[in-house]
Amino acid sequence: MSKNVNELTAGQIIGLLKLRRKIDGLDRKRSALVAQLDKIAHGERASGNIARQHRPARRKAGARKSRMREALVAVLGQAGKPLKVPAIHQALVARHFLMKSKDPKKLIGVRLYTDRKTFRKVKPGCFTLRKK
Repeated sequence: MSKNVNELTAGQIIGLLKLRRKIDGLDRKRSALVAQLDKIAHGERASGNIARQHRPARRKAGARKSRMREALVAVLGQAGKPLKVPAIHQALVARHFLMKSKDPKKLIGVRLYTDRKTFRKVKPGCFTLRKK
């Protein structure tokens, strides 16, 4: 019940070629892994993906948001007066709060403008804690 090669459609041939490329790629990966295992067996240090340490799971975005909120609440609460975004940024840097953003001041501003339940805008670019 197998078809002759002449009876295959163009779509089937393309599908077979894709499978062949995938198989070739997996064969190359297998060969690289076997070579690395041989190095390990002979006491050499492995290189590539095997040598990398397992990374811990990434935190969810919600966890980052709450950490930022907590840090902003601490800074504004300690200040006791409205602060401008650059002053808040300086206070966070002084507290060694790590932000991986390319523009951390913009990130702080977005958080302050969007979290209306926690922060109150006194004037443009100047914020304080909302009284509860």
